[in-house]
Amino acid sequence: MSQQLVPLDDSPNQTWQVAISINGAVQTFFVSLSFNEVAGYWVMEIYDSNQNLILSDIPVVCGLDLLRQYQYLQIGSIYILNVGNSPTDSPTSTNLGSSFVMVWTDNAVVPVAA
Repeated sequence: MSQQLVPLDDSPNQTWQVAISINGAVQTFFVSLSFNEVAGYWVMEIYDSNQNLILSDIPVVCGLDLLRQYQYLQIGSIYILNVGNSPTDSPTSTNLGSSFVMVWTDNAVVPVAA
């Protein structure tokens, strides 16, 4: 399983291009992160290499695969990990990229019910 660390920072509105190896093939995406000041959380949008929107308004939280319900798109799995001493379960406006990191992996193996 391929795992890649995606560099982040706590800029309030950021977009970057990333080439990720997913399921043995390299795919290019544009990722946008913005911090919702009122609600107090980050949201993510993912675009294809032509900047066509694939997914939007994905809450950036720890402890689960952010793309789990979108496995049919074959764009991998994304996890946010708390690697710092943050007492919160989700990144704040000031600790994304320092206390919290993004790991992009191959598609999760989803068990099929019998």
